[in-house]
Amino acid sequence: MEEYKQRLQEAAEKNNVPNSIAQAFIDHALYGRGLAHGGFVKALMDNDFVNAVCRADSENGENLRGIALFMYNYLPEGSWGSMEKAKEWEGLARNQKEGKKENI
Repeated sequence: MEEYKQRLQEAAEKNNVPNSIAQAFIDHALYGRGLAHGGFVKALMDNDFVNAVCRADSENGENLRGIALFMYNYLPEGSWGSMEKAKEWEGLARNQKEGKKENI
């Protein structure tokens, strides 16, 4: 799990994902639902483009393309894309404990 976390951190940096957003994504990917996210991150995880753009601060607004590429290419399938998926995602750490396989 630590290797995957490192890979996500490197990919986030490569895609100019601001640190606070990258950490929220990594926490969500690993530990899933129940974590508090701000409105911008929630809109991204819910795949709500308009809301994400409206809630983005200047740094996040400038980096929306890199953020989107990071999500698409590196976040686990099923962890984002709709309000339901993001809300129900349990995290890779929990899934690994339970022996579930996720596409990462």
